[in-house]
Amino acid sequence: MKNILALTLFLVMSCILNGQTILKGNVWDGELGYPGVSISLENTEILTFSDFDGNFQLDIPKSVEKGNVIFKYVDLAIKIENFKFKTAIIDLGKVIIPLLKHIDPSEYIKLPKEKQKNIQPVTCWGQILGYIKKDELEKDNLILNCGRKIKNYSFNSKTGTIAIDYSEIRNCIKTMQ
Repeated sequence: MKNILALTLFLVMSCILNGQTILKGNVWDGELGYPGVSISLENTEILTFSDFDGNFQLDIPKSVEKGNVIFKYVDLAIKIENFKFKTAIIDLGKVIIPLLKHIDPSEYIKLPKEKQKNIQPVTCWGQILGYIKKDELEKDNLILNCGRKIKNYSFNSKTGTIAIDYSEIRNCIKTMQ
C-alpha cells in the first residue's frame, strides 16, 4: 500500500442569512470519506470535524475575510495559508498529499542511533510492520486535481504540518459565483 493519502476537499463557500460564510467540503482517501478530521481556522476557536462520510461544514463569521485553514488527521496537518473567504463555490478537487516516509525494518537497523530517534514503528498486534520517518516526507510534491505538481510548500517535521499558500493552488480551483 502506498503511503499517500489522497485527500479530496470539495470546498463550497456561500453566504447565509446571518452574514456568515460557510466552508463546506468532503475529506476522503480516494475511495472512502475520512471521519474525524478536524478543520479549523488558525488562531480562533472556529472548529469542526468531518462526519462518518468525510463531510464537514465550517461556519466563518462575516468579519473574517482571510485566514489559515487547517485540516488535521492523526500525525499530519495540511495548512492552507492566506485563504480568502468570499461568496463563491470553490472546488479544490483531489489533492494527493505526501505522507511521512516509510522504511522497512532492514533499513531501520542500518541507521545510526541518532537518526533512529526520529523514527516511529508501525505495528499491528505487536508485530513491527515497518517504520515511519517523522522528519521526512514520502514525496516531494503535491499533486492537484488539474495534474499540476506543486513543490512550493513547507513541511515542519516537529508539528507534522504541510503548509501551502492559497495563491499556489487558486489556479487549480474552479470558482463559481
